[in-house]
Parts: sequence; structure tokens; C-alpha cells
Amino acid sequence: MFAFIAVVVVGFFAYAVLRGALRGKAAETRHRYNDAMATSLQALERGEVHYPSWIHDEFYTRNFVTETVRAAVRSGLTEEQAKKALSEQSMANTMMTIAAYFEKNGFSRSEQIVGACDYVEKAASKLLNNNK
Repeated sequence: MFAFIAVVVVGFFAYAVLRGALRGKAAETRHRYNDAMATSLQALERGEVHYPSWIHDEFYTRNFVTETVRAAVRSGLTEEQAKKALSEQSMANTMMTIAAYFEKNGFSRSEQIVGACDYVEKAASKLLNNNK
């Protein structure tokens, strides 16, 4: 009986420590995400354009474009509207700058795509709401 209680107590403390560590990691990631997004948008406001290191890698660039188009379509644009909007130079510069700042903040390529897609979804929703 004592062994069972000891296992339960140790398990509870292990759970509490693990839960705290995971919450801390999530908060740190959220802070890095918000910082990367804010600093990229500030750079764009200053007229700066930055590119991620993989900009010349055809595979990653094609994957980036595919996923950002999907994000715009999920937000309600047609595929044609999404491709047209995302091919505009200002939007392309915005997406690349966001990806570059996410890269500078230590995010992986897939996380860089997520950051750019989050922005695209908000921009697409705003575009749709302005056209109503």
C-alpha cells in the first residue's frame, strides 16, 4: 500500500513539473512568435524587405507559395483571387519578410510558413470584409 501511495505522490510531482515546463515552453514560443511578427511588420513599415535564407531553394519556395495560397483560400478567397493577391510584389515582400524574421527568431522552415500563413489569413479576411 505504501508503494502505491509513493508512486502516486511521485507521479503527481512529476506531472506538475512536466506541466510547468511545457507551459513555460509554450509561453516562450508564443513570445518569440509575437516578437517575430511585430518586428517583421515594423521593418515593412520602415520600407525594409528581408528574405529567408532558403529563398533560392525551389522546393522550399514552391512549398511556401502552395501553403500561403491554401491559407488565403481557407480564409474565403478563390484560388484565382489568392494567387493574384499573393503574386503582387508588396504582398510577396510582406510574406518573405515575415518568414525572414521568423527565421531570425529561430523558427524552423515549417514554422516560418505558419507565420506567413497566419498573416495571409488575416489579410485575406480583411480583404473580404472590405469588399462587402
